[in-house]
Amino acid sequence: MKREYQNELRALRWTAEGRAALVRTLTRQEEKTVLRPRRALRTALLAAALLCLLAVGVGAAVITLPVLQAHFGSGGYDQAAALVGKSVTSDGWTMTLTDCVGDDRYLILGFALTAPEGTVLDREDYRPLRDRPEFLGEAKPSAWQLRQLKDEDPADNRLRFGLWIENIQDEVGDPGLNGETMRLCIQKLQYPYWDPETEEWTDITVFDGEWDFGELTLSYPDLALRLEPNIPVTVLGVSAEVTYLEVTPIGLNVWFVGDALKDHDSWYPWGGQCIQEPEITLYDKEGSVLIPDKYTPFGIRGGSGCNGNPNAPQQEYYFLNIIQSYGYLLDMGELDHVEVCGAVIPLHPTEEVR
Repeated sequence: MKREYQNELRALRWTAEGRAALVRTLTRQEEKTVLRPRRALRTALLAAALLCLLAVGVGAAVITLPVLQAHFGSGGYDQAAALVGKSVTSDGWTMTLTDCVGDDRYLILGFALTAPEGTVLDREDYRPLRDRPEFLGEAKPSAWQLRQLKDEDPADNRLRFGLWIENIQDEVGDPGLNGETMRLCIQKLQYPYWDPETEEWTDITVFDGEWDFGELTLSYPDLALRLEPNIPVTVLGVSAEVTYLEVTPIGLNVWFVGDALKDHDSWYPWGGQCIQEPEITLYDKEGSVLIPDKYTPFGIRGGSGCNGNPNAPQQEYYFLNIIQSYGYLLDMGELDHVEVCGAVIPLHPTEEVR
């Protein structure tokens, strides 16, 4: 078996980018504190990294980056990602779950698809199908997007995909995603086609099989900063408190609570504006403003407990919950403070809110 691995590695051509990525990944992971013997951890991470990179590079003679690392780059990825390297092959088409990153609310999975040699996958709008992600614990998936990512070589037989999953959290402390077990099955590969004769869109199927990953136990670094500032602010023109603030590599999560927020949805006839209006700004240590990206999956979202529906049960409290993502993974070591409706909240426990 050892000789097989050696022959396989010799047959592959390492890019400088691939070598550097492997060294960074192994070094980073080895430095993390985990409840496993150091030697076992080092061996397991080496095997996982090689499995992941080999699975993506089989047939290409080039080892490539895990999908989310190629998509997001380093920085926040280096701190937050976990390698997976699980492959499923169906009729010669191999789908590999390369890596993942997540927090309590969001999970992002990277997939690499390798078609049989000679297949050309040169479109930018391929769409695999997928079942509703199913979690076996207490997590509740509310929305998900599976989208094609940038293809470095449109003439080859490979594609990259990212799957973004959102978990419902109705209250602070609701069950998160880390440690959950999920079932996942991805089906078919299609692209949309406009038929000029019928003047309708139809789906052209490139591959009519499925990749059933079975049960997957999620495990990734938890780097969240969870603060309970409990400071008064004026939001939507009324008084409330910022009771909870969470920052992760995926983004930030702010909770406003106050009786004056009751029925606030009725103040905004177009809906959704109450999510856009509050001024929430994240700063790095250089004093630069980090701008949210509303076009990334679930870029700016929120929840509203305002009891504006007369048929809804009476609530114990009224709140506004806002989540912002940035289109990239935040480097947690470079963050300094958050300004929420004029109140400055440091992200360092030795400083006071001002």
